[in-house]
Amino acid sequence: MELFRKLPGYRRAQSGFEWVLFRRLPWIALAGTILAVAVPGVAWLALSDAVDPLSDPSFMRLVYIMIGAVVVHWAAVVALAIGCVIIMVMKGPAYVADAYPLGDGDAPAPATENRPRAHPD
Repeated sequence: MELFRKLPGYRRAQSGFEWVLFRRLPWIALAGTILAVAVPGVAWLALSDAVDPLSDPSFMRLVYIMIGAVVVHWAAVVALAIGCVIIMVMKGPAYVADAYPLGDGDAPAPATENRPRAHPD
């Protein structure tokens, strides 16, 4: 018994942009993370020595915004990776489903009306 039987005569679809994007996703994730970490780093260097960055509310707000940006960026990268994998699976070989015999396949039984009747108003 074959567990997976490929559909005879089926040809795989050509790979497209999903493979290009899937191979670039690690670099996209790294670039977005580095960019979001660099923004508070540059702001830290731009502050004067008289101001403590960890006690400055605007700097800490910037840090929290960049942490949120990294989380959103990673979530977007994961969503794109899932989408690429789904497209790769869909473009893969087609398989034949196991058929099961129908008892009334040649002459279907007549439809009976078992629907409840509407009440007259």
